[in-house]
Amino acid sequence: MKKILLFAAFAILAAASAFGAGATNSALSLTSTGLTAYGGDSTATCTVLIGKTSTGVGLGWVTGATGYAIWTQHKSGNRAFGGSWDSTAIYYTDVTAGTAVASMTTTASDSTAFASWTTM
Repeated sequence: MKKILLFAAFAILAAASAFGAGATNSALSLTSTGLTAYGGDSTATCTVLIGKTSTGVGLGWVTGATGYAIWTQHKSGNRAFGGSWDSTAIYYTDVTAGTAVASMTTTASDSTAFASWTTM
């Protein structure tokens, strides 16, 4: 439940603004967990706290001009969770504990990124 609430908070914060042009793809890493995300506009240093992941939780995302797809997974968990700007659904897929989601090599910044995932 804690992971879902964290994911929802990231999704809500990201939904409030438009992203810069060009897709950014960040693969989920289970070796870099428990990190803090900061943001800011192009003329300021990145000092605005966007969110944090718990120890052991990895986060991956794809952003486009006005959308995003975001997913999270705990390194000892057996499910990954995701969502996007154009859907209220939370998606999940079963994974092997300790192995990052291999299927997330997408460049889609909408719900099509989770076409093979199950809707909660």
